[in-house]
Amino acid sequence: MPPAHKEIQECLVKIGDKQSKFIGSRGWIGSIEIGFVLESLAGIEARTLQSGSGKDLDEHGRALSYHFEHNGAPVMIGGGSYAHTILGVDYNRKTGECEYLILDPHYTGKDSVSSVISGKGIIWTTKKFFDPKSYYNLLLVINP
Repeated sequence: MPPAHKEIQECLVKIGDKQSKFIGSRGWIGSIEIGFVLESLAGIEARTLQSGSGKDLDEHGRALSYHFEHNGAPVMIGGGSYAHTILGVDYNRKTGECEYLILDPHYTGKDSVSSVISGKGIIWTTKKFFDPKSYYNLLLVINP
């Protein structure tokens, strides 16, 4: 069973990433922190890719394509004040452009495929979806 929100906060305090006042707060838990928690609580390794802007995200298209072809684990992406999950990419090797299959973890509609798609819980999109003024961290789990 995945850890509860409070357990994640406690883990981040225990490993020294956050101060004790973080427990019970609404403080941001981003890709970097999730990587720490996965390693600490489950021994799962991950690597982080960084993008200085949403408009530069396609620079990681080749690495993301390789990740999904050889690993398959979803990729957490956090930037600005939002976090999403990348479930797959369609990387154009000729142009370097990429489309992203995005899962919005904030979706709260009905649990039916048609509702999730029409409610934008899952969408195919381009880098235009991401804020060009925000910095992004992408967390890629490494399978053992």
